[in-house]
Amino acid sequence: MIYLILALAALMLAVVLLPTSRKAVTSTEDTQRSDLLEERDLLVSELRDLSTQSLPEAERERAELTFKARLARVLRALDELPPAPSGVTLSRPAHLPALLVTLLCASLLIGGGFTFFQSWRYMGVGDAEAKQLQNVLKLPELQSKASRSQNPEDIRAYARAAFDAGKFRESAQAYGDLINLTRDTKDAEALRRLGVFMSTNEKFRAQGLGLVQLSVQLEPKEPEGYLLLGYTYVNNGAPQEALDAFLKFRDLRPMSLEADEQIAQLRSALGQNASGEELFAQNCSSCHGTQGEGKTAPSLLSSAAIRDEAALRNIIQNGVGSMPAFPELKGKTLDALVQYTQSLQK
Repeated sequence: MIYLILALAALMLAVVLLPTSRKAVTSTEDTQRSDLLEERDLLVSELRDLSTQSLPEAERERAELTFKARLARVLRALDELPPAPSGVTLSRPAHLPALLVTLLCASLLIGGGFTFFQSWRYMGVGDAEAKQLQNVLKLPELQSKASRSQNPEDIRAYARAAFDAGKFRESAQAYGDLINLTRDTKDAEALRRLGVFMSTNEKFRAQGLGLVQLSVQLEPKEPEGYLLLGYTYVNNGAPQEALDAFLKFRDLRPMSLEADEQIAQLRSALGQNASGEELFAQNCSSCHGTQGEGKTAPSLLSSAAIRDEAALRNIIQNGVGSMPAFPELKGKTLDALVQYTQSLQK
């Protein structure tokens, strides 16, 4: 309903002001451009912050790919907008009806803007990415509230938002504060999220592993526990244990693709054959999407080259355009990837 009201109000304003102005006072493109520029600056800042965080290499690369993909979409959306107007001038003062309509629009914007424009900000962004961006924006408020109240629920809310936003250092500090405050040594969520961060520091890797293992014992059916246990084993130099943990995560959450890339990398390191799906997740999904739907690279779902096996093999091994070559993929590994990629169109 708010969309209809805003649209009618904007139309009324345009009709009233058209005779009195040489140029439109505002436009949808202006508002969208402002939101896109704000999001662009935020993503650039997030990418810059990644270089200062102590994260596992694979996790950092995955975060960088996510932010870069979103940044590419934002820049593409900005390029598609018409040029910004050079200025707006009125030939004479607006009449009283124009003033009344302007006040009406302002009231609607104040009342509905917090829901309408806050959701509009995330148009074209995936659900997970939108959630991450929302968490980044509300972190200062949550941190301030937790610091003032010292209430366990407020601290947990801040810790969760920081974790979801990829601010793992801040999240670990908050979860540590929570455990110290509540003296609850069976808080599985806090234990695993604090432990996986501790495992990125050589001095605390073993201790971090112990915390994540304890969290899995406390909540043996919680998928996140095994996902973070896998990362913790990787940081502790235990690839087979890490692989087992990631496979357990996939058993508990079969629709998730979060561990596929790690599973493929670990199987390769251990000399085990990866499935075509795992190879696609490791080498292709960051650009072509998890199901070949396209992200920063074109969709594969309607590509004629995918249906031509010889052409597909040549593209994978030699690259094409901006796509890099993957000459290391050959034999049974290449066969598995080709077969899976072609299955995406079926």
